[in-house]
This record gives sequence, structure tokens and C-alpha cells, in this order.
Amino acid sequence: MGFDGVFVEESRGHSGGIWCLWDTNFWQVIVLHHHVQFVHMQVVGKNSVPWLFTAVYGSPQRGQRKELWSCLNSISQNISSPWCIAGDFNAMLHAHERKGGSLNQIQEACTDFQACVSECGLMDLGFFGWPFTWKQGNLFERLDRGLCNLDWQIAFPDVKVKHLAMMKSDHTPLLFQLASSQPLNRRRKPFRFTAAWLTHSDFGDVVKNNWSWQNS
Repeated sequence: MGFDGVFVEESRGHSGGIWCLWDTNFWQVIVLHHHVQFVHMQVVGKNSVPWLFTAVYGSPQRGQRKELWSCLNSISQNISSPWCIAGDFNAMLHAHERKGGSLNQIQEACTDFQACVSECGLMDLGFFGWPFTWKQGNLFERLDRGLCNLDWQIAFPDVKVKHLAMMKSDHTPLLFQLASSQPLNRRRKPFRFTAAWLTHSDFGDVVKNNWSWQNS
């Protein structure tokens, strides 16, 4: 497939399994911790600060996913770097991320997932495209997504997550575009602000220092 960097978390029987592939000409990757439901890595690119990435494949079994939420909470306690998590969580974060199915298939948002996202200080990266990432018959759900902490969003402010077309899987591939493909318009720059930036401990100093520089 053209990738010379690889780490594989093997499947257990016919379920699970995570493949991490990368091009070492562009990325330096160090696997820090791995588990049947995730692979946690440090990533260094040529034009980026070191950041952390966790590839996730959540168990279809609710009871086993509790271990995933617990592990992610533990990892978050020692993180002081930009951090992104992405993959198939096999859980919905919100009730509206479901469409179709029969009445006896009604499934609410996963409160354990919601608690994990909140406790880890993560935010949803959003998406472009069809709003659901998994399909079975006439049932559609958003089970795959990208999450990040505030430091990662600041490091990659132009990131876009695209839901691609389903091919030979019942899941939609996610494409992360870390930098904008549009040429810079140096004469007119749009103003962008994310409310969550206000919660960052250095927000006040960053604004003060840059404002002073602009007006000096």
C-alpha cells in the first residue's frame, strides 16, 4: 500500500483489530500504549509540533466499552500535549445521531461516552458530508468520529473531517485534512474564534501579547 511504517493490534477472533500505517518520509510515530480497543501514539510531522493520536475501535459490547472509557480517562490525566482521538467508538454521543430502524431498536446516546469526553476535556471535530457513518438495513448511526483537546485544535485550526462514501464496509471512512487546501489571501484574512479557547489557561496572555505586538 506504499506505507513503510506499521503497527498492528491484532484482532481477537473475528472482531476488533487496528492497523496503523504511515509514511516515514512525512511522519515519525512512536507507539506509547496499545490495547485491544485502541493504539495510543506520539506523532511528529515535518511542519508540526509533536502531538498525540489515539486510534480507537470500541467494542460492540457495552460492558467491554467501559474499559475503553476508563483507559482513555487514565491517559488524559498525564497529557499536556495536543491530543486527537479518532475511529469507530461503537457508541453515539448524541441521540440525534441515529436515523431509521424499528421501534424495538431504539438506542439512546451513551452516557458513559459523554462522561468520558467531558472528563478528558475533548471536543467533537465535526464533519463534512453525510451525517451517519454506519448502516445496517434502514438503520443509520454516527459511530465514527474525531475528538481533540483544545491544544490540538489550536495546533490545527483548519482541520476538516470528511465522511467519504462507503465502499465494501458498513462503515464510512473518515478523511482528516489537517491543513487548508485553499491558497492564502494575504490581503483579506477571515476572523475565526472558538469559544472553547476561553478555557485555556494561557488565553489571556496570548491575546495580550499579540494585541500589544499589533499596536506597537
